[in-house]
Amino acid sequence: MKTVRERIIETIVAQLENININNGYENTLGEGRIYRGIPVIRRKYPPPVGSIWELPEKCERNQFGGTIHRLLIRIEAMVETAVGRDPASTANGLLGDITKALMLSDIAAEPLVDDLQDVAAEIMYFDDDELSLFAAVSLDFEIRYVTEWGNPYTPHNY
Repeated sequence: MKTVRERIIETIVAQLENININNGYENTLGEGRIYRGIPVIRRKYPPPVGSIWELPEKCERNQFGGTIHRLLIRIEAMVETAVGRDPASTANGLLGDITKALMLSDIAAEPLVDDLQDVAAEIMYFDDDELSLFAAVSLDFEIRYVTEWGNPYTPHNY
């Protein structure tokens, strides 16, 4: 059995892999192109590529016998910029794609997640001529979920 946290992250990976121009997005990340905790920007991973970083999680007990978790995640992604298109414009589209994939999709309605909110976004710029052909972004999301107190495997419904 997997923890609630692990199930949430796996759902996020699936949603990010669903980013594809054929699915109504501006960019394509694609299946098998999302990694966990691996630096992909400015590395030897050819775009399109993305990575999820699990950042600090804050926890507190609630009055109903559960533990409220506030997990912060960072999503980094990089795609090629089309010829004649400004990398910043492509990056803004990628920010929108990732936000849409998480906030207006199954993850937002997932019974494991109480709340999902984007809390920061950044476009990355490169000085290197070779890297300037790519658009790279970083987004932070806070995910709120509740488990039974002392049991990270079971969601708590209060």
